[in-house]
Amino acid sequence: MSNKETKELFDLMDQVPNARRVAQEYRRLMREGKIDPKKDVTDAGAGWLAVEDELMQEDEAKSYNYRIPGICISIILAGLCWSAWWQKQHEKELVHLLAINERTAAAVFHDPLNRQLHNAKRKNGVYTFHDASLNDIRGMIDKRFAIKVIFDEPEMSGRRFTGCMDPCQSLDAFMNVVKYSSAVDYYYKGTTLHIRSSQ
Repeated sequence: MSNKETKELFDLMDQVPNARRVAQEYRRLMREGKIDPKKDVTDAGAGWLAVEDELMQEDEAKSYNYRIPGICISIILAGLCWSAWWQKQHEKELVHLLAINERTAAAVFHDPLNRQLHNAKRKNGVYTFHDASLNDIRGMIDKRFAIKVIFDEPEMSGRRFTGCMDPCQSLDAFMNVVKYSSAVDYYYKGTTLHIRSSQ
């Protein structure tokens, strides 16, 4: 069929509202054997069939199978939902473990020196004492260096001290600061530190 004839048939189909139904009816009758395509189909009937074939080809060309993309999108969405659920579960578990570790770390690394003392300030781990009594620093020495402090004379505990205690320095280095700031002397006897008046 030429392009001109096809155009004429399409124009005719536009004028006849049931053209497609007529062509489908011709097909049905041919399948049932009631019409012989070589004898009983007129030129007009052949035209209807040709036009219907072209319309069917256009419909097949325009039709799109949405089943496969729909399945793919469903799988992707299910995967995203599962991933979000899995991540949320593990975030909860991670937050719980971090909280436990933080409490454990706080218990393990709790600084026994991290307490407020009268006339003492702490910055970057270094304690600065201003006019503190030797009795105040006795508790710090006991906790920091794990050594018992004894005053040979009870009135020595009231002496005042100004200086710094660095957690990285040795006990002897700190006691030298105390010695020159408070006019005291010190010595070790076994596992105790004795503080006495300087002579």
